[in-house]
Amino acid sequence: RRGYVKILDEDGDNIKVKITHKGEAVTKQINIESLTLKKQDGWDGKWRIIIFDVPISKNKNRLAFTEKIKQLGFVMIQKSVWAYPFECYEELMILRKFYEIQRFVTHMEAVEIEDELKWRGKFNLKNQSV
Repeated sequence: RRGYVKILDEDGDNIKVKITHKGEAVTKQINIESLTLKKQDGWDGKWRIIIFDVPISKNKNRLAFTEKIKQLGFVMIQKSVWAYPFECYEELMILRKFYEIQRFVTHMEAVEIEDELKWRGKFNLKNQSV
């Protein structure tokens, strides 16, 4: 009745349903202010790189997004290029959507980064083997 699911097929005792766009909006209610990244025991040797080029018309969104990823522990490699050593894809997708900049933000995983020892040091990964 609320439009959260759509019935696709009814077959006796079985019903096939699909969550609608409206339903997806209510399935995950997240407080962006309290969003954190899961701490992981070991490093998998992959770097999560975020690059973005947000237009001036969305400057406030870019600034808020940048502050949030900095708060989450990302480290700036270059202007609008940030790195993090642990899995963060889902949280990044949530942030991109929340700040309405998903078209301008790209997530990548890299197995090698120049000056890796320097970057490992920024995340206290000096003694971790991959």
